[in-house]
Amino acid sequence: MDGRILVTGGSGFVGSHLVRALSRRHPAATGTILGESAPAELPAGWTSSVANILDGDKVGAAIASFRPERIVHL
Repeated sequence: MDGRILVTGGSGFVGSHLVRALSRRHPAATGTILGESAPAELPAGWTSSVANILDGDKVGAAIASFRPERIVHL
């Protein structure tokens, strides 16, 4: 899986494990984590955006900016 992956909740317990697994399994993919806090560590090729999932403007801006091909919502 190449391309752009957005993971909501990627800085949480399950999300952080998923992001590490995705980055190992699909090293050519780029990703961004959307959550209420920035993760302590990010794999190479990954970024983060801090936003509450209920804030439609910030979520919309993050999606429009990153243009993900796949979204994993945790």
